[in-house]
Amino acid sequence: PKSPMMQDKAVRDAIFLGIDRAAVASVLFEGFADPTVDIFPATVPTAGARTPLPARDVAAAQAALTAGGWTGDGGGWTKDGTALEIAFLVSDEAFPGSRRIAEMIQAMLMEVGITANIESVDTATMHSRRPAFDYDLTFFGTYG
Repeated sequence: PKSPMMQDKAVRDAIFLGIDRAAVASVLFEGFADPTVDIFPATVPTAGARTPLPARDVAAAQAALTAGGWTGDGGGWTKDGTALEIAFLVSDEAFPGSRRIAEMIQAMLMEVGITANIESVDTATMHSRRPAFDYDLTFFGTYG
C-alpha cells in the first residue's frame, strides 16, 4: 500500500474484519455473487487455494486498532494526532454499482469507528488515480 493510512497493518486488519462479505453478496448482488476474499474466482484455473471467508467481527476489528496503537472506539479513532479516515475511490462508470457497494462497506466500517469518505469519479479520473495509487480503498474487477 502506498497511502500512509493503509501502510498501518492494524488499519488493514480492522477493515478486513469489519466487512461482512456475505451480506454484500446477499443484499447487493441478490445472491448472484459468492462472498470471497480472494483476488480471482475459483473458476480461474490458476487462481490458487481458497482463503477461508472471515466472519465480520466489529469487536476484533476494534481490538486490532487498539493493539496497533490507535485510541478511540466506535465513535472514531486517532493515532499520533491523526484521525482514522480513508479515501474510498469509486466510479460507477468504470464499475457499475460500485457506489452502492462502497456505501454498504462505509456503513459497516462506521460501526467499527472508521470514517470512509467515498469519492465518486468518472472513468478517466479513475484510470489516472488508480495507477498513481491516489486512494486508500478502491475496487478492481476480475472475470471468471
